Order: sequence, then structure tokens, then C-alpha cells
Amino acid sequence: MERLMSTPAFLATSYLLSPFVRLAQTTHRALSGSFEQSTAARAINGFYQAVLLPVHQRFESMGWLHQTLRVLNLVAACGILVLATFASTEVIGAAVVLTFGILIFRMLLKPIALKPNIIDALVVLFFLTALVSTAFSSYVQTSVVGLVKFLVFFIGYLNFRLMVAENRRQLFLFLGVLLALGIAESFIGFYQYINHVQPLATWQDMSVNPEDRLTRIFGTLKPYNPNLLAGFLIPPLAIGVGLAWVSVFKKRWLQGVALFLVSMPVLAALVLTGSRGGYLAILAMATLTFMLLGHLLWHDEELKDQIKLKAAWILVLLGSILGSVAMASVVPAIRNRFLSIFAMREDSSNSYRLNVWNSTIEMIKDNWLVGIGPGNDTFKQVYGLYMVPGYNALSAYSIFLEIWAEQGIMGFIVFLLLLVTVLMRTCLAFYGSLPAYRKMIIGMLFVGIVGSVLYGLFDTIWYRPSVNLLFWLLVAGFAVYSEQAIEEGSQATVHG
Repeated sequence: MERLMSTPAFLATSYLLSPFVRLAQTTHRALSGSFEQSTAARAINGFYQAVLLPVHQRFESMGWLHQTLRVLNLVAACGILVLATFASTEVIGAAVVLTFGILIFRMLLKPIALKPNIIDALVVLFFLTALVSTAFSSYVQTSVVGLVKFLVFFIGYLNFRLMVAENRRQLFLFLGVLLALGIAESFIGFYQYINHVQPLATWQDMSVNPEDRLTRIFGTLKPYNPNLLAGFLIPPLAIGVGLAWVSVFKKRWLQGVALFLVSMPVLAALVLTGSRGGYLAILAMATLTFMLLGHLLWHDEELKDQIKLKAAWILVLLGSILGSVAMASVVPAIRNRFLSIFAMREDSSNSYRLNVWNSTIEMIKDNWLVGIGPGNDTFKQVYGLYMVPGYNALSAYSIFLEIWAEQGIMGFIVFLLLLVTVLMRTCLAFYGSLPAYRKMIIGMLFVGIVGSVLYGLFDTIWYRPSVNLLFWLLVAGFAVYSEQAIEEGSQATVHG
């Protein structure tokens, strides 16, 4: 059995990741090392030493105030996640700014030790490209509005990044709240499905036979769009499954089983959203999870002898495949919804997106360098010059096209570099000497990031605060948890 499990089919994940690990090892010092020695990093550290530290020393006798503000800050940060499930964009944005204000005041009392890394640099550059595109936009007024929204997302990243850097355990508080919200939204969705509660808009091809249409759930997220709920549920699904395996690796078997079971309603709800981007995200996240787990179970020294875990991995893999086939057979509406992805022009939704993409590409050709400026209002005004008659749109229906159109080639490249850096750090972590459970934490965050981005490949619901802030939460947690892997991974030996 062991010999069978060591065949190339099982070792494929290791070989697939090896080139990226080698690339990461050769470029890590050039990227991270140079940034840590850069003027920007020295300026940040100097600011802490020259400004914040003296203030902290002056208010040392007011430690009680700092502790009170810390609790208030945690409540406010969790409140952002709760508000994301039902509040408007303006309310969520106000909560983000309020949380950041509390955090800044706390930092005046007691600085948070922050070691900026390459991910932080790329996030800053990404938002700076939005500033540049605003400055050169022909629609400055609407671009400024879009820039303010971008600034809220950036502040959201800083909130989570600084708070997780202060105490890594706080990340699990945020993830736990997010998982609980995902479960709650799932059961609300089940109620909508059972009672055939329809969203305010159809959000699917009305030419489909009514018997083959799926009752799409939408939860409580405004504006009651099933695709929005799908984008929201992707991170909780990655978190639930990831934390289940983290618990198993820490030999907390009951906790692991419980986390896995509570993740299943989230998976079911994601399927019932009828979001085809969500279906593709499920496939990608499942594939990545099994690849990463397969690598750990067959190559990590801590787990190589865990025959029961290997058997469980195989059983879950087979169960997932059989379950998917069974669901497609029993519920034709889900099967038809998934197969419509490949219908191309025969599906009205696909045809609409293809027309919007073609128009957006023409827009990019004329504004490829710095873009048209951020924000859907700016996009709407420029899109009218390129649109196919009868196919109006507020966005590009693809975050990659949207980023290039709004922020130009530099914004597009910086975003790609951010994703490549996340991939490289994940590879280094899984080939490093970290404990298996910590590798899985990094893998969990990586899977959530990939799922969110892949979903955004075919929709721009990613720009909604209830989805976008979750993405930056995962990136912020990844920036902190992957740092030790980078430090150790630069000296790790690639196996295989």
C-alpha cells in the first residue's frame, strides 16, 4: 500500500511545486531583503522610534486605557465582519474608518511592533496605482469617489494587518467570527431555498426551462445578489476546511471533525447560490487543498508515517468526487447551471459577459498605461464610448480586466506580483521546517485567496466591501503567518 501511495500520481504535487520553490529561494533575498533595507522601511521604523515610542513612555501609567481600547478595537474589527452581512457600503466604510481611528489612538499609547515585508510593499503600491490613475483621469470627480472606496479597502487591510501583527491569535478570532457568519448565512439561504424566496432580480438566463432553473439563495447581503453571497461564502469555506485539518494535525480529533461538519452547510449554500464563478472556485479550492494535503502527508517528516490520515485523505477525495457526481445526477438544475459555463454564446449571461469583455479590452487599448481612473462611476462613463448597443454595464465583469482598465498596466502588474508572491511564500512554507499545522494555516489562507481571486475572474462582485474586505483579511493574515516560513524557507532544501 505504501509503495502504491508513493507512485508518481501521488507525488505529482511535490514536483509541480518544486519550480516555484526554487524561484522563491533565489528571489526572496532580492525582494524581501532589499525592502527591509529600503528608505521606506527605515522611515517607518524611524517614525516608531522617534514619535510613537516617546508618546508610549509618557502614557505608561495609563495601561488600563490601552487595554480597554484594545478590547474595543477587537469588537469594532469583528463588527466590520458582522456588518458585511447586512449593512450598506457606506455603513461598512464608516465602521472600517472608526476601527482604524481606535487603532491609531492605541498606537499612540503603545506602538505595535511591525516588520514590513514585500507583501505590505505590494499592497501599498497597488493602492498607489489607483492614486496615479485618479490624477491622470479624464473623469477626476468620479475617480476621486472611486479612490475613496479604494482607500477604505486599504485601511481595512491596515486594520487587520496591524492587529494580527500585534497578536497572531487575533487572526483566529476574526476567522472564527467569519466562519460563524458563513454558517448563519448558509442556514438563512436554506430557508430561502426551501420556501422558494426569490431575489429582487433573476440573475440567471430566463430562456432556460423553468423546471431546470435553480432557486438561487442570496442571504442577507445587500443588494440581495446570489453572486454576492457566493463571494462572501468562499473564505468561510476555506477557513472551515483548513482549520479542520489544522486541528487534526494538532491531534484534536473531535474539534477537527466538528469543524469539517460545520463547513458542509457552507459548501452546500455556495452550491445553491447558483454562482458559476463559485462553482469554479469550489473546484480550484478543492484541488489545491488535496494537493497541499497530499504533499504534507507523503513528504512532511511529521506526517509521513500517519497511515490513517493518508487513508482519510483518499476517502475524502473519493467521497468528494462521488458526492459531486451524485449531486449533479439528483439535482438537474445544479448540473445544468454548471454546464452552462461552457455554453458560450448560447447562454445569454455568457453572451452578455463576452460583449462586455470585448468592449473593456478596447477600452484598455486606449488607456493601457495609467487607466481611466478607479470606481464603477468612472467605468460607466467611459464604457459608454465602447459598449455594444444594448449591453450596458457598470463594470468589466472580471477583476483582472477591471484592474487594468481602471489602474493601468502598473496596477495590473502589481496585483499579479502580489498573487505570485503569495504563491511563492506558500511553496516555501510547505517545503520548510515549520510544524505541519502551521503549514496548513498558511495553506488555508492561500486557498481562500485563490478562491476569491478565481471567482473574481468572471465577476466584479469582488469589489463589494462584504467580499473585498474578506480578501484583504486573508492577505493580511497571510503576510504575518508566512513571514517565519520565509525566514526559514530561504535556508530550506527542496525535496524531490
